[in-house]
Amino acid sequence: MDDENQNQSPPSPPPDGWEMLCAGILSTEFGRRPSDAVANAVLQLAEEENGPVIRRQRVRDWWQSLNPMPRLVFSAASAVAVIFLGVGLWLVAAGSAPEKFCSLTGVVDARWTAGSPPLKAGDTMAGGTWRLESGLAELTFGSHARVAIEGPAQITILGSNAMELAYGKLSTEVPQPAHGFAVKTPATTIIDLGTRYGLNVDSDRSIRVEVFEGRVRLMTNSATAVPGRLMDLVQNNAVSLDGDGTISRLPVISENAYPRLSVTKVIHPANCGFDGEGKMSLGGVPATFGYWSGPAFEMTGVTQGIKPVEGIGMLHFLPPPTGNQSEVWQLINLHPYKSMLTNGDLRIGSFAWFNCTRGGVNSARRFGLTVAAYHGEPHNVPELWTHRNELALTVAEKELTADDNPATWEKIDVSAALPPDADFLIVSMRAIAPDDADRAGAFAGDFADLVDCILYEPLRPGAAMPQP
Repeated sequence: MDDENQNQSPPSPPPDGWEMLCAGILSTEFGRRPSDAVANAVLQLAEEENGPVIRRQRVRDWWQSLNPMPRLVFSAASAVAVIFLGVGLWLVAAGSAPEKFCSLTGVVDARWTAGSPPLKAGDTMAGGTWRLESGLAELTFGSHARVAIEGPAQITILGSNAMELAYGKLSTEVPQPAHGFAVKTPATTIIDLGTRYGLNVDSDRSIRVEVFEGRVRLMTNSATAVPGRLMDLVQNNAVSLDGDGTISRLPVISENAYPRLSVTKVIHPANCGFDGEGKMSLGGVPATFGYWSGPAFEMTGVTQGIKPVEGIGMLHFLPPPTGNQSEVWQLINLHPYKSMLTNGDLRIGSFAWFNCTRGGVNSARRFGLTVAAYHGEPHNVPELWTHRNELALTVAEKELTADDNPATWEKIDVSAALPPDADFLIVSMRAIAPDDADRAGAFAGDFADLVDCILYEPLRPGAAMPQP
């Protein structure tokens, strides 16, 4: 008997509260079926997090001390209260609009299968199933988790921090507020513990999970397996799972095999909101980075009844010494963003807000915004600017004629592809008067505020997956 006991493996430790909670949630199909497992798991988790809780035992002791009849009356009253509460909540829910769990924040050549609800960029999505026949879609959930999906794929939105992938390819980016983001597949559910990972579900229901950064937890959810934790997978590791949950280690492949989420990086020009004591220079196009320069301008607060878009300051265009344009420039260094430029499909965007006081036909009511990208060092910048259409790698510019309402600010947006060998930008803002206008009177009140530049990497499809 002793020998037999010695040959036995030591008993496995009981599952902790987090494991029981995840298992309970999975067994209820993310809350669609009632389960005591969830309630028990939450109770266990609370005890583990907060230490021994004697209130629970006190309640049990009090309950045991009651005679059978008071117990019956108390239970009946509690049941009636729960029924009324449930009916009230159902009535409230029935009268409210469906909850929106996520937004479609990007698409590239997306084609949805006939019968799927139609979607376009900017749409919000409640619970439901969609089939992406081809192309790319980017979802941003209420928890701030982001998912890039590549068709063909079938997805089901389960909540503001959970979804299902029946088949297809995706990648995720899960910030701290979305800790616990769940993706259910036919073979397992991936609980994200703050990370980036790629997921591929084949038509035969086998899956591949690869962690790019951080850690994920794999949970069983097949009908033939007991819900529970399979394993934790950490950065630079990959596994495959077949339909019955069998796990195999796989060699790591490139992150480029999975769809890439869009990336947006805002580049703030120095003193972009004109609220501080940032360096300024009265003169021509600047020769170095980090300050505004122009022949005639100032930073000001509320002027002639016009308030800044935001903050306490704005830029005031003054009458130029010559010509009909009052212009300012700033040089922006792109070397800190070279890692983004190497991908080859980057775009540069810029925007600024403009406003003017009411004036006659000779007032400067036209405004312009230009961004030009160059290779090399900023030598002889006035020459580079004057001949930008011949010397710049790319030029994006636009003009608008402002309305006659000083209470409203108007925005100019420009955008262009940015070549990988771009090294710096020249940004220009200007107020433009009619050719024959008197300069002193034409620039009576022209303003700009909140100028920014944006580097944008669009959604990108993944490369072909390696064959097993």
